[in-house]
Amino acid sequence: MDRARERIRGLSQKAGVALTLKHPLGDGSFVVEMPQPKTVREAQALAQVLAGQPGVESVGVDVWVRRQAFIPNDLHFPEQWALQPASQGVIGSARFSDAWDVGGAAFIGSPSVIVALIDTGRVRHADLEANEIDGHDFVSAGTIAGVEVAGDGDGRDPDPSDPGDYCEPDNADSSWHGLKMASILAAVTHNLQGIAGAAPGVRVQHIRALGRCGGWLSDVADALRWAVGAPVAGVPVNPSAAQVKVINMSLGSLPGLDCNSSAYGYIRDAVRAAQSAGAVVVAAAGNEGQSSVGLPAGCDGVIAVGAHTSRGALAGYSNRSSKVMLTAPGGGCPIDGLTPCDTVPIVSLGNTGTRQPQANLWRDVTGGTSAATPFVSAAAALMMSLDGGLTPVQVRTILAETARPHPAGSYCANNPGMCGTGMLDAEAAVLRVRDGPIPGGSGRSGGGALAWGWLALLALAAWRARRLHTCRLRASGGFFSK
Repeated sequence: MDRARERIRGLSQKAGVALTLKHPLGDGSFVVEMPQPKTVREAQALAQVLAGQPGVESVGVDVWVRRQAFIPNDLHFPEQWALQPASQGVIGSARFSDAWDVGGAAFIGSPSVIVALIDTGRVRHADLEANEIDGHDFVSAGTIAGVEVAGDGDGRDPDPSDPGDYCEPDNADSSWHGLKMASILAAVTHNLQGIAGAAPGVRVQHIRALGRCGGWLSDVADALRWAVGAPVAGVPVNPSAAQVKVINMSLGSLPGLDCNSSAYGYIRDAVRAAQSAGAVVVAAAGNEGQSSVGLPAGCDGVIAVGAHTSRGALAGYSNRSSKVMLTAPGGGCPIDGLTPCDTVPIVSLGNTGTRQPQANLWRDVTGGTSAATPFVSAAAALMMSLDGGLTPVQVRTILAETARPHPAGSYCANNPGMCGTGMLDAEAAVLRVRDGPIPGGSGRSGGGALAWGWLALLALAAWRARRLHTCRLRASGGFFSK
C-alpha cells in the first residue's frame, strides 16, 4: 500500500489532479478517489491521460450502480403500464421510469422547460397544480349549430379555465380533456397519492383552444403562435414564451386534409413559427382508423403520434400513414384482433362534473391518440431538460431513431411506413441525449451527465511490482440517494 501511495502521488503530479488511494480490491487492484465530481466523459478523458504515463497498464471508468428504474409511490402507478420499466415486461411501455434514472436523479424534468398544452383548458387539481401555469383562452365567441362554443360567456380572454366542453348535439358530457392530458404529462409524482406524471418536474401551460363540441383550427393556429411569443392581434405576449420548449396538441381535424394546400396556410405558417422559435410540435394522428391523418398532425415538421396497445399492437382506432412518426401508449383494441384489448387504458386524473367542474378524481381513465401524444411530449420535455440546446429537428430525429420496433407479425411490422419508426422509448431517447451522438451536433456545453455517484475507474501498474495492478479512480462527494 505504501508503494502504491507513492506511485499514485507521482501520477497525481503528472496528471494535475490529486488522487487518493482508498483500498485494494480482491484481484490485487486499488481503488483511488478523485477530489471533485466528474462526468463520465471527463473521467474517461482523465483516464486517457493517465493511461499514457509509464507503468500504466490500462484505464477504465468506474460508475455508480443501483437498482434499475425509479418506482414512485403514487397510489395508481402500478396501473400506469405506459410508465413501467423494461423489467416488468410490458411490451408497449414507453419505459419512463427507466428514463427518470438516466439523468442521475429521480426526477430529471426541469421546471424551466414548459410544455404548452393547447386543449380544453385548465381544471385545478391538487395532484397537478404545482406543475402547471395559466396561459390564455383563444376560443372565439360565437355559436355553431346552436351551441355557444366558448362556454364561458365571452370570447378570448386571459383565463384558460375549462368551464366544460359538453356537447348536447352529441349527447356527450364534459370530457375534462385538458386536465387528463396535463396529468399524463406532469402529475405530481412520488407523493403517495394519485398518479405519476411522465415528465415529473416539467411545467404545463394551459392554452385553451377547444370549447363545447370542439373548436376552430384558426384558434389553434393563434394559440400556437402565442405559445412561442409570436404576436397575435389583441392579445398580450406570452410572458413564458422563452421557456416553451414543447407544444402538445391532442386534437385534430378529420383526416385527409393537406397542410401544404393554400387553404391551410394559416396553420402551416403557425407551425413554422413555433418551430423557428425552437419549440417541438407534437400532435395526435387521430382516432378515425383511417390511412391518413388530420391537421395539424399532417403539417411538415410536426411529430404525428399514433397509438398502440400495451402489447405493442397498433390500436384499431388509430390513424396510420406515412405522416405518422411513431406510436405511443394509447390503449384499446388492436387493429388485427390478434391480441386482447387493454382492460385498463391510460390512467389519468379527472373530474366528476358532467357539465361544469365538480369534485376532482384522483384516478380516471382515457385513451386514444390524444393520450398517446402527451407521452411523446413528455419524452421531448425530458430530453430538453437534459439538453436545452436541442433543436426541434434533433429531438424529432432522436425520437425516431430510438423508437423500438413494433412486435414481429403485427400490423405495423407488416406494413412499414404506416406507423412510423416504432414505439416510443423514453429511456433510449434520454440516453441518446446524455451519451450521444446528437444528430448535427449539440448546443450543450457539458460533456455528458454526471455519473451516478460521480465515479471513475483507472488501471495502473503498481510501483516496482512485476504483476500489473488496477486502480479505480473515485470522486469524493455525496452519493445520490432516493
